[in-house]
Amino acid sequence: MSKQLIITGMHRSGTSLVTNVIQETGVHIGENLLGSYKGNKHGHFEDFDFLYLHENILRRFGETPFTQTRLTPNQIMTTERDMALHLIKQREAYQLWGWKDPRTALFLDFWHDLLPDATYIFVYRHPFEVISSLVRRGTDIEILAAPHIGLQAWQTYNQAILDFYQQHPENSILCNIHSLISNIPSFVNLIAKKFKLSLKAGQSQKLFDPHEFHRFSLAYTPQVMELLELISPNVATLYNELEKHANIPHLTLKQDDLTPVLNRDTLDKIAHLRTRIMLQEINAHLIIFELLALLDPEAVLGIPSRAKELSQEYSRIKTDYMVLLVQTSHPPTG
Repeated sequence: MSKQLIITGMHRSGTSLVTNVIQETGVHIGENLLGSYKGNKHGHFEDFDFLYLHENILRRFGETPFTQTRLTPNQIMTTERDMALHLIKQREAYQLWGWKDPRTALFLDFWHDLLPDATYIFVYRHPFEVISSLVRRGTDIEILAAPHIGLQAWQTYNQAILDFYQQHPENSILCNIHSLISNIPSFVNLIAKKFKLSLKAGQSQKLFDPHEFHRFSLAYTPQVMELLELISPNVATLYNELEKHANIPHLTLKQDDLTPVLNRDTLDKIAHLRTRIMLQEINAHLIIFELLALLDPEAVLGIPSRAKELSQEYSRIKTDYMVLLVQTSHPPTG
């Protein structure tokens, strides 16, 4: 009888890195994988068949992965359910298999109905790091136009993950990406022990240098966390809840780690943003642009030109993307 290991998390949270680790341990994660692209030079490690299924369901609702709320099993059509069952049947010959797709977080109850014994690895990352990474990637026009959409998506994805994790703790592992990559062997041992799996030692460090994974120590300072609470109290609360329940929570930064980023001028600017919000001089969501400019100046430099480029070519880009999915996927026939 085969076992399943499913990896998901909000986009730009490190799920590709984690899936690379999982693949190296011997888990079959698909034969037709989404390769490298802007922002993921090592590859996305996403099985096109599951990506195709999720994208088409989202298109039926007229939403993108950033604007869609989580879906319940009764919102899935019979033909879509049949396709999912077909994908499962195709992989039953593998003793241990799974897939990675951030969009899976929107379909957790649906997949649990079909695979009640499946195990899950959930990955989360600081919300401001996620938004900055999305802006840096520059492939999503809605994020470039309104970064707070990324913050809302972060909440949707991670709330779905936390709810599922609390309902099925025996089938789930919840990890902060930075703590995970600081000790990959320990992470693999946790998976093997909790899920009773036989995993081989991997060589993922050869593909992923932890230093490549951009990190803002500034985002973890009390000043920025207070700003997050003002911009979105629900997101701040959710991040703290993830930390509270995680199997691998965030490593607490020592003062020595923060000292290099505790620039007085930067902190004064953050304090000014906080004051402007409290005085209601500016919408809290609009201030995210200014905060990103402080956290990651390079990320925001190309926003105007990139947004203009995407708006001019948006239809063509999206059409080409779906054609690519169709050409490289193998949806069931009959």
